[in-house]
Amino acid sequence: MKAKDMRILIVDDSPEDRVYVIRLLRRMAAVQWSIEEAESCAEALTRIGDQVFDCVLLDHSLPDGTGLEVLRKMASAAGELEVPVVYFTGARDEQLEVRAINAGAMDYIPKKALTEHHIQRTVLNAVERFQLFVENKRAEQAQRLTEQRLVKIAEFIPQILFTFKQDGKVEFLNDNFHRFTGSPLKVANGQTWKACLHADDLEAISAEWQAGIEKRVAFGVDYRLRRADGEYRWFTTWVSPVWSGTEIVEWVGAATEVHQLRAARDTLLKEVHHRVKNNLQVIASLLGLQSGKIKDPAARAALQESRRRVLSMSMVHDRLYGIRNLSEIDFGDYTQTLVSELLEAYTRVGQTIQCRFRLSAVFLSVDQAIPCALILNELVTNTLKYAYPEGSGEIWVELSESQGTVLLSVSDQGIGLQRALDGEQAGSKGMVIVKLLAAQLGGSLTVRPHGPTSFIVQFPKETVKSVPVA
Repeated sequence: MKAKDMRILIVDDSPEDRVYVIRLLRRMAAVQWSIEEAESCAEALTRIGDQVFDCVLLDHSLPDGTGLEVLRKMASAAGELEVPVVYFTGARDEQLEVRAINAGAMDYIPKKALTEHHIQRTVLNAVERFQLFVENKRAEQAQRLTEQRLVKIAEFIPQILFTFKQDGKVEFLNDNFHRFTGSPLKVANGQTWKACLHADDLEAISAEWQAGIEKRVAFGVDYRLRRADGEYRWFTTWVSPVWSGTEIVEWVGAATEVHQLRAARDTLLKEVHHRVKNNLQVIASLLGLQSGKIKDPAARAALQESRRRVLSMSMVHDRLYGIRNLSEIDFGDYTQTLVSELLEAYTRVGQTIQCRFRLSAVFLSVDQAIPCALILNELVTNTLKYAYPEGSGEIWVELSESQGTVLLSVSDQGIGLQRALDGEQAGSKGMVIVKLLAAQLGGSLTVRPHGPTSFIVQFPKETVKSVPVA
């Protein structure tokens, strides 16, 4: 423990015992001791109420009561002890020791066992443990407050929010689901949700849902859900995995009712993209909260990477909400914005990594823009994390279109072949995601490990089709 000033209150009716304890404490020169004395319960409580102490040494037998009474009054006055207390007494009584600890004392010392090392170590340990206790309690209070805020968000947000395990078991449904469907809270589960779906949508939604889960990436699906009055209403839902290391621990999603909006395509798409963007940001917040609860650095980093993937999708919807043509997005403009944000997020203090762009105006449909955004996120993130361990260098991002084929590449002059091979191993999850998404686009991933190291994704451009209206 670092040397510092230590204010101590010794509560004992024996002047000789007080002098002895003071002498033992002051033999520790690393601490500047400031010691106050009290002979009774009343005097001790007055001093504790008027002054701030780092620790209280409390005797059991006092002229006007016992140390246990002092402990109880200290706790009742503030709701809990605000200063660590070390209980010490001449009696050897195991039951008294238990009672003192249960009343809030941090430690218990028989007077006959007092030694220089023992008393010094006990006091310093009590102060350190109490500080840790206070810090943990503050962290728990902050955590509870954050959880309460998110619960309130889940209660008041107009969407249906849910989480489910990899086996499909629903873990959480906010009240909007129960209010909309009329299903009771206690019986809501995966089967309840399925029973509320339109019969004509069951086969399609089951296939899309299962495909999304098997690919282990975020996905979206549209379907009709039965309202409490029996009417079916259109919903669009986005679902995202929550990772712990290389394993998916659960899925989180948000369902937005879009029934009325489907009557007008432009209004529909603008509103959907806006709401989906907001819901993905809520999901990102939930992922951030989950990562805050995990102590393992690798698992926490994996959740933060998942959060960044969700935000990269959110940016696609943000752009679609603000443009006139809702059927496609200028992916060149999007690329420059996303890469700039990733540079800001991953560049550490002292690093000088710059990005060079060679971007064409390539317009992609929503179905291609979202997986392409996730690919771009993974490739740039991988490069920023592994290419330049020394902290400086350049990366090149290219986007072009030729004869119906889109080319997206991320290159660097970093540590080369070994980085590429290590990236396949240490960052295998990211590479698996890129390969899956490239396959989803009907394309391929090529890795060139030499001068410069390049990750190249090529896929056929999709012809933008009109969006059907309900």
